[in-house]
Amino acid sequence: PTEEKERGLKVLSQQMRKALFLQDRINPEMQNIIQEINRANDNPAAFIDLKAEEFLYGNHPLAKSVLGTREAVSSFGQSDFLEWRDKFYHSSNFTFVAVGNIYPVEARDF
Repeated sequence: PTEEKERGLKVLSQQMRKALFLQDRINPEMQNIIQEINRANDNPAAFIDLKAEEFLYGNHPLAKSVLGTREAVSSFGQSDFLEWRDKFYHSSNFTFVAVGNIYPVEARDF
């Protein structure tokens, strides 16, 4: 909503500039993703879809599950996320689009 645009832009700005990736929050999230992987593997339709993509795309990245593997996900730690943040999480590597009752200068100043 228009009346919340300043607050929304502030929150987005903080997430981009000051992403913390706290270790005590990473571990539970990785466990949630592992549970999603397990559910997908236990769901016949989802499992067949994944196998079909592997067959169709071979070694191409499109053949890989967007959830990753249990082994990869369980090995992620804070240092991995901080390295990823430092490599990719900067203003020259994203495009911000604001639609609605907002002027570009309002978004830029955050």
